[in-house]
Amino acid sequence: MDELPRTKEHIDEIYTCNRTRCGFCTQKCPVYEVTRMETYTSRGRNLVARGIVEGTIEVNEEVMKLANTCLLCGYCEKNCALDNTIIFRDFKADMIDKGFTDRYLENGRESIETFGNPFKQKPEKRIVPEIKSNKKSKTLLFGGCTYSLTDQKTLIDMAELLGDVNYLGEEEPCCNNLLYDTGYLKEFEEKKKGIVAILNKTKAKEIVTGCPTCYRMLEENYSDVLKAKPIHFITKLHQLVKDGKLKFESKKKVKVTWHDPCHLGRFGGILDEPREIIQAVKNIEFVEMENHGLDSHCCGAGSGMLMAYPEIAIEISKKRYREAEKEGADIILTFCPTCELTLQKGASVIARDEQEIDDDDFDFDEPPPAPEPKIKVLNLLEWLLTLKK
Repeated sequence: MDELPRTKEHIDEIYTCNRTRCGFCTQKCPVYEVTRMETYTSRGRNLVARGIVEGTIEVNEEVMKLANTCLLCGYCEKNCALDNTIIFRDFKADMIDKGFTDRYLENGRESIETFGNPFKQKPEKRIVPEIKSNKKSKTLLFGGCTYSLTDQKTLIDMAELLGDVNYLGEEEPCCNNLLYDTGYLKEFEEKKKGIVAILNKTKAKEIVTGCPTCYRMLEENYSDVLKAKPIHFITKLHQLVKDGKLKFESKKKVKVTWHDPCHLGRFGGILDEPREIIQAVKNIEFVEMENHGLDSHCCGAGSGMLMAYPEIAIEISKKRYREAEKEGADIILTFCPTCELTLQKGASVIARDEQEIDDDDFDFDEPPPAPEPKIKVLNLLEWLLTLKK
């Protein structure tokens, strides 16, 4: 019998799922919609977990893939009484403890250990000279690995609107979501104390971040020992718009939609604020995708999926793009560096697949430029600043 100590702690919930077999988790599960295999739903994963615990199924590479292809997006949990994301995070941890690790996720773990981020970037790359940091500020601007290492313009714009901020730059730690959501729970706990020490050493009363994942991690996994309150930047932006300090107007009529990042909307509860911000912009038409709000679909990259199984992640992002296309949207807005990147990748793949190419005239030495997607995927703040009155 394969021992799965963490998973076994949820055995009552697993049996409840096995007995009930309601199937709500098969309805629009992003991974199931791509794979069309029930094993890749919560119901299927719980059946496999039961089989392992009872000794009828052996842990192998396929079971490891099953564990790691859960986005932990929480869509199934919304319609279920069980704590599925907690169960499957522990399931992943048990796989790692038994020596079954995905090599791409393992590379991410090694990168965090060596560089302090999942992208193998040196810490000094987080330095942003344009941000005038005040170590005595009550507001700590937490860039997060993605914005501070790959999209510093968003970070600079956030700092400018916030005004007086403390930005740690190369000293800023990773929130370690990659470790947490991919099952490296022991490593996560080992690093937690050091991260809290760095953040608590500041004078901050609030920690403002633009990354929904960092926000959720700080709120759910660190706030009990943090001196400062975690806040997502959208909350600040919403207040500025509500107070009339920021006003926006589009020069031409444009139809936009909002993509709810899982960690911001379903887990973070920030649903109305971005919509009210968008609807405050003059001369735009706001439309909702079929799956929105608490029902919003994941971009496809959650829990390391884009890193380990990009073929599944991109197919999920393409489905999300098609939802926006169905509503006639010109722009998909969001505020999550991971969602932005993944949805842009899906949009680019669709644009390339739909490109009409004359095979007889195709020049392999000088191929035509990649076509622009019909729908743009933009960061909410970057879009707004182009419309500032």
